[in-house]
Amino acid sequence: MECLETEIPAIAVEFKNGNVVVNKTNRAFSLFPIDQAHKQNNKIVKGDGGAIGLTDSSTQLWRWMVSGPEMSRIINDFKLSQELVRNIGKQEKQEDLHHQEQMKGVQNTFRNQVNAVCSTFEEMGNPFADQTGYLFVLDARDIADSKVVETVRTVEQLGKDQYQQFVTKRLQERTMPLFDTIQKNKLPLFSSPPATKEKSSEKLKVVTLKSNCSLFSRLYVSCQVRDGDLEGLFGHENQSFHPSLFQYGKLRSGTKSDLLSCLEKNGPVQAQRPSVEALLLHGAAIVNMLKPGASKTFQEYSETVFFPYVKNQLRNVERVDVVWDRYLPGSLKDSAQSKRGKGIRRCVRLDTRILGRKLDSLLEG
Repeated sequence: MECLETEIPAIAVEFKNGNVVVNKTNRAFSLFPIDQAHKQNNKIVKGDGGAIGLTDSSTQLWRWMVSGPEMSRIINDFKLSQELVRNIGKQEKQEDLHHQEQMKGVQNTFRNQVNAVCSTFEEMGNPFADQTGYLFVLDARDIADSKVVETVRTVEQLGKDQYQQFVTKRLQERTMPLFDTIQKNKLPLFSSPPATKEKSSEKLKVVTLKSNCSLFSRLYVSCQVRDGDLEGLFGHENQSFHPSLFQYGKLRSGTKSDLLSCLEKNGPVQAQRPSVEALLLHGAAIVNMLKPGASKTFQEYSETVFFPYVKNQLRNVERVDVVWDRYLPGSLKDSAQSKRGKGIRRCVRLDTRILGRKLDSLLEG
């Protein structure tokens, strides 16, 4: 194909003119290659007795090659005549010549997808104005793995190099068989990022002990040489992460329910509900408290469960504020939520956006 213009220029001209496809019907987008058209004809002829044993006899094979297209035409004409006879007296249906993507359902799906992208731009900001240099998911703002970024940057050159290697070794030098298996590239992609294996707690303890042993060995040598002050020395930080806040390089996490015993001791106990004008509700806590029941979508849950609860709270107060969690990058909540998985975090954000919009419209009304 690369030498077609120099070796067979007449065929190259036909290729450029588009004479490489066959139009099976009157539809503008139903074109397919000529070799596939031959397979369609062979399929029609094979249906009338099969094509078994043709390669054993050269005479039968030549007869098949010459008479096959004509047999296919006769069979198609016979089927069309039968269809015309069955449709006599019936109202002729107008043939639909539109492309499959010109249907109303496909257009509605495309419009909804475009609106979703535009709304994401409005909420998350213009991604092309980002100057951080990171490659991240648009809706979830999850930064892609460095190996995935390397794949995006080098995949085109990798394909060119492998193509040149194929041509050199199999066509020019002929050191490899032409039909030898081509190895599959196992590249880290967005859908299949590289799996990160977390070290076990035992290995992390060993790493920490080795680091501490090395640190104190150097401190001991320096104290002998420079006559250092131990109290002044340990008055400064000597580790990358403070042990009281971090464990094995990760921020320590606690249990919120442990604070209840401390708060109950410090706060007065009230048997009756205080009289207030405004009420502050924690949105995520309400979602966990109210069961979805028979609701199958966010919209059904908001209309049948969540909003009636908020409306009921407006009976006793003049104002109700619903507060949602925000997972700011680099915050404690973002790091804690990342441990639970990206899928859960994305679901929580989607839940917050949908219920938040509907709640704003409810309170404004």
